[in-house]
Amino acid sequence: MLILALDTTTRAGSAALLDDDRVLVVHPGARDATHGERLPGELARVLDDARVPLASVGLLAVAAGPGGFTGIRIGLAAMQGLSMAIDRPVVGVSALDAMALAAVEQLGVSQARIGRVDGCGPRRGLRGGVRRRGAHRRAEARLARSSHRM
Repeated sequence: MLILALDTTTRAGSAALLDDDRVLVVHPGARDATHGERLPGELARVLDDARVPLASVGLLAVAAGPGGFTGIRIGLAAMQGLSMAIDRPVVGVSALDAMALAAVEQLGVSQARIGRVDGCGPRRGLRGGVRRRGAHRRAEARLARSSHRM
């Protein structure tokens, strides 16, 4: 399914077209113009670059925060209006969840259990990898002590 995605949680923002999990086109926004000034054109450029008509898009996705209030409002309103115009569903995506997923995919990191992160992918350039047993034990001990104080 083709997904047209928009992120206006930051000043620059971005627009992208995905085919399920695969990114087809991504356009980082220009910081020198407001979202309202460049937004319609950015979405149109993404579709043009992918040579995909708007009617082929099956789902609209928009970053729903956290981020700048005005930017989020603009993004949500734009995608909701587009959703009504082309009769497609729109979903809000947490910007933090999206960043966490990108970290998992790029760094090969997964949460093995609460309070502990283990490496499961490439470890080059990470000074011994993601997993550091001594550091994890100390962090888990601090986490356990702080959770008992609540």
